[in-house]
Amino acid sequence: MLWGILFWLLFLSVTAYVLIKGDTLKRAAIGTMFFGVSATTIIYALGSHKWLPLNVSILSIDSIALLAFIWISVRSRQIWPLLLVAWQLAAVTIHVASLFAVNLMPRAYGIGQGIWAYLQFATIFAATVRGRRNPK
Repeated sequence: MLWGILFWLLFLSVTAYVLIKGDTLKRAAIGTMFFGVSATTIIYALGSHKWLPLNVSILSIDSIALLAFIWISVRSRQIWPLLLVAWQLAAVTIHVASLFAVNLMPRAYGIGQGIWAYLQFATIFAATVRGRRNPK
């Protein structure tokens, strides 16, 4: 429970900062993250606690986020959106791999899904801070 509270505090803080200080693409990226995290949390809260062998609802959310990050990276001249695409692709790949890893523990699968979100938050936050220091 404590980790969930800390995650949401970090997530909402980064989201607020990016919405206030970020440009259009950074806002789109954090909006995509907000959609993904919120939708996943709602699905999980509604009783979809089953992580294995595959949670199609969460796979769908992650796939939509992947498409959004690809769209953002195509529109940008910077490198940071490609990191978002790579990490989101890893999250989607873990979903598919869970079909073949029948002995995968649900907790390991959940951690494998969640770790990428922290890297994505850090990337969007760093890109926003850097963009504020080096305006074009």
